[in-house]
Amino acid sequence: MKKLLYLMAVMLFSGACTDDSMPRFTPPPEINEFVFLPPNPDSGDQVNIITYDCKYNVLASINVTGKDIVVKKRYNSQMKLPCILNYDTISLGRLKQGTYLVTLLVIDTNHFVKDSVSIQETKTLKVGK
Repeated sequence: MKKLLYLMAVMLFSGACTDDSMPRFTPPPEINEFVFLPPNPDSGDQVNIITYDCKYNVLASINVTGKDIVVKKRYNSQMKLPCILNYDTISLGRLKQGTYLVTLLVIDTNHFVKDSVSIQETKTLKVGK
């Protein structure tokens, strides 16, 4: 009982000394979403996106047109594979200063489906000096 009270006291006082003004880490993405790493990049930083999706979703292409970036991943639903969740790191490289529109598309290559885009998410990325 004394150990439990001691542990609770340590947790209470250690939480009071933290600085909540800046997050210490980027929270991981939810399923079928992505986050930027680093979250607030500068033009000298290597920019990555982290996805959390099925392991069988394979990177197909990264297209950069001006300030629009489209990342395409693909899979084939006809294979009927189980979805094993997995974190995937995709490098966008070093980007120049500006505001980018980054779109993640997950495309089903099964020719029997009517809408081949199964997931589409778009986020804005601001790259500093």
